[in-house]
Formats: sequence, C-alpha cells, structure tokens
Amino acid sequence: MIKKFRLVPASVFIFDCSRFFFLLKLLQLNSGPFIGSIHLPLVMYASPNALFPLMSLFLLIRFDVSGAYIPLYITGKILAMLCLAVWMFFALEYIFGADKIMWAVFLCAADLGTIMGMATQKINRQETTNTEGGR
Repeated sequence: MIKKFRLVPASVFIFDCSRFFFLLKLLQLNSGPFIGSIHLPLVMYASPNALFPLMSLFLLIRFDVSGAYIPLYITGKILAMLCLAVWMFFALEYIFGADKIMWAVFLCAADLGTIMGMATQKINRQETTNTEGGR
C-alpha cells in the first residue's frame, strides 16, 4: 500500500526545523561559542520551540494517527507567536538593531502560514472522517 504524500505537513516540517535553528541564531547575542553566547532566559524561550519540528514530523509520518493533535499544534504556534512578541517588547536591550526585529516579525508571519496550512489539513481530515463515517 502506497501512502499518500502530504505536501503541507512536509513543508511545515521543513519550516519548523529551519525555524528552530534560525530562532537559536536570532537569540544568539555575540559571536562567541554557540552555547556560551546564549543566556539562560533566552534558551528557556527557544527550548519549547524544539517540540514543533517533532510534532510536525509525527504529522508527516503518521497523519492518520497524529492528525488529532493539529489543534494542539495550532495552539502552541499561537502561544509561540505571543511569546516572541513579548520577548521583542521586554528584551530590547538584547536586540542590537532592527534586523533582529525584522526577522522576528518574519518568523511570526511564517508561523501564521503554518497555522493556516495546518487548519486546512484539519478541515480536510474532518471532511474525510465525515465521508468515511457516513458509509
């Protein structure tokens, strides 16, 4: 049996992986060693974001089983966007220029895209479940 390739979960997985590494680079404060240059509160913000690539990987591999967790994914993305906005507001002393603010806004906009993509996947999953259940 050939599994159906899902473009949205695959692209969301690639985005979430690159987003996590880019977020670590965004939170990096100086050009020192990677681990030594990130302060503890910033690592505490970046660490929960490591769950998004894992969740999108499970949605890519076994969408039929993991599809029930799409609302959790969407809620987490909304919470991550709010946390990023709060970080930009309160951590202005860590930001050394408008380029980091621009990239943070780009991440928020891209997160909106992943939210929209996963919302369409949830709607498609519900329609598929309703049509299969009605037989």
